[in-house]
Amino acid sequence: MKNKNDYKFIFLTCGARGGASLLSSILNANSKISFSTDKIKFFTFVKERYPTVNNSNVEFLLREMKLRLDIRFDISLDIDMCRLLIGSDFTYNNLYKAFMISTYKMDKNSDFLGECENMSWENVPFFLKEIKNSIAFSIIRDPRDVLYSFKKNTIAKGNDYLVNIFNTKGLMQTSIKYHKKYKNKFHIVKFENLKKNDVREIKKICDFIGVNFEEKML
Repeated sequence: MKNKNDYKFIFLTCGARGGASLLSSILNANSKISFSTDKIKFFTFVKERYPTVNNSNVEFLLREMKLRLDIRFDISLDIDMCRLLIGSDFTYNNLYKAFMISTYKMDKNSDFLGECENMSWENVPFFLKEIKNSIAFSIIRDPRDVLYSFKKNTIAKGNDYLVNIFNTKGLMQTSIKYHKKYKNKFHIVKFENLKKNDVREIKKICDFIGVNFEEKML
C-alpha cells in the first residue's frame, strides 16, 4: 500500500441529471484513477454530521459509515485499516484520506482517488484548500435539458420540479467563480461538448489531471 500522502485526490460536483454519472464512469475507467459516485459522501456523512471528531465518537462514525456502505452498495469498509490511518489526527484532511484509501484499498495501481458528490459545490473551496494534492471538477449541462430530464425522473409533485432551476443556476454561477479563483485546480466539463467530441474532451480532462488518455475511457 502507498503512503497516504502519495495519493492525489479528485472531487467532482454536479447538479441533478447533469451528466456526472457518465463523467464518473469515464474517470474510473482510467487505470490510474479509482472513482465513484455518491457512495462515500464524505461531506454529507462526515463533515456535516460530525462538526468535531475525536476519540469519543470516531468508532461510532466508522461503524455507521461501514454499515451504510455495506447495506447500500455492498462495499466493505476496512475499519481497522481506516482507524490505523486516522491515528490521533482527527482533522478532516486526514479523515478524508483515511476513508478514501480504506474504501479503495483493492485498487493498488491507482494514483488518484476520488468521488462525485451531488449538490456539494459549496465544499469545493474547503476541499482544494484542506485536502493536499487535490483538484476538482464540475460538470454543467444545458439548463433546459437538465430541467426536462429532472421532470421525467423526479418524484416531486406538480410543478415542484421547477426548484431544480435554482440548483442549476447555483452550480453554474459557482463553477464560473471557482474557475477564476482556482484556475489550475478547478476544471469545468460541459456535458454537450463531452457528448459531441468525447475523445477531445476526455484528453483535455486527462491533461488537467496529469494522466495518460486510455481508449477504454471511451
